[in-house]
Amino acid sequence: MTFWHPTYTITPATAAALMQIEADRTVVEQTPLPLAVQEELRRRARDLAATKADFG
Repeated sequence: MTFWHPTYTITPATAAALMQIEADRTVVEQTPLPLAVQEELRRRARDLAATKADFG
């Protein structure tokens, strides 16, 4: 049985970009959403779920 062994190189620029993405993700995760935004997202999710149920 042969295994796939991908060959790739992570350049310093790619590594720096990945670290920046991770830092930005952490900031986003730790930033609370205003209550009005939370409620709007819930409303949109309900609307989307209802639409998908209609076209199932």
